[in-house]
Amino acid sequence: MSTLIRDKEVANLLGMSPSWVRVQRHKRKRNEGHVFTVDAVFIGRAARYRAAEVQTWLDNLDKENAAILNPAPAVPATPPVQPEAPNEN
Repeated sequence: MSTLIRDKEVANLLGMSPSWVRVQRHKRKRNEGHVFTVDAVFIGRAARYRAAEVQTWLDNLDKENAAILNPAPAVPATPPVQPEAPNEN
């Protein structure tokens, strides 16, 4: 069984406010623009999140941001090989 965490705990992990987490959940439900893509688990009306899924989302976000901030160096195009001129000796 996975550990379930509340909005406040998710917010602490992300460095955001609990209201930001709630707004993201409501935007996701209404198919509006959102960033936080972890599905909530509802126990009655109480929203909870699987801690492992939040951590996976955060790890993937770190990888995406690293790729944006540190793109792979462009590989220089190889110049076409010119045939050698025949020796005139």
